[in-house]
Amino acid sequence: MSPSSAIDARASDPILTEAMTLLPQLAVDADAGSSCDGERVTVRVTPEVLDRTLSVLVTCYAYGHRLTDWRRLRIAIVSDQQPEPLSVLPLLDERGQTRVRGLDLGQYRLAAFWRLPKRFRLAQGAGDAARQQRFAYLQQAVDGQVHLDQRVQTLAPTPGSGNDVVSLNAPTPFAAGDDLVLRLVPWAGGLTVHAEPAEGSPAPRQVEVCIATADASGGTDRIIASAAFVPGLADARLDCSATPENGLLSGPFDVLWRGIR
Repeated sequence: MSPSSAIDARASDPILTEAMTLLPQLAVDADAGSSCDGERVTVRVTPEVLDRTLSVLVTCYAYGHRLTDWRRLRIAIVSDQQPEPLSVLPLLDERGQTRVRGLDLGQYRLAAFWRLPKRFRLAQGAGDAARQQRFAYLQQAVDGQVHLDQRVQTLAPTPGSGNDVVSLNAPTPFAAGDDLVLRLVPWAGGLTVHAEPAEGSPAPRQVEVCIATADASGGTDRIIASAAFVPGLADARLDCSATPENGLLSGPFDVLWRGIR
């Protein structure tokens, strides 16, 4: 699929790209944090012990105070003692900072993910709507009245009532990068994320795709589903069924991804 036929969600800012490379090099415990300097950005993690728990401040500083859409990144904190599940820090603010409190004392490292620029919520009856649109497309295709690019463009999300929340009621493709398209497919009781190589892209690399509950209270968020695969293969998808525990139906949630070397 061509990136031009999907909703453009590519992050082309070289500051963000460099921060994505530097952040996984950071580690922190109760005694010390760490920092990494790049050509365009400095990243650092700073600890503070409060009431026998660990508070962590992550800062991304773009040289020259350049305006950067830090909300395109999400940072996870990984415990060396319990590497799974990952906890996701609140979104970086406009200053490139995020803080989490109440962690158990221990050693941690950071992981960084790209984030689709919107949060999502499963629309009521999303599965029925998706099936109806799919049937309509198949009928039109039989009649010779529709092309693939036209079908994709008609599936743009409808803004929800939240500040940046999109209500998903039909399959929706996003150009996540020049070489990657993520297709979000809601169904009755869950969500599937398909990973597809962009048309004309080089051999696809392995990616990890995650679904995480979006921050609402200032605390850490759980990654409720994740999978690693090579885009374009038959099993290159992440299936997530909604349960009372994971909060997928109540939403909102984020879709995250990162390349795996």
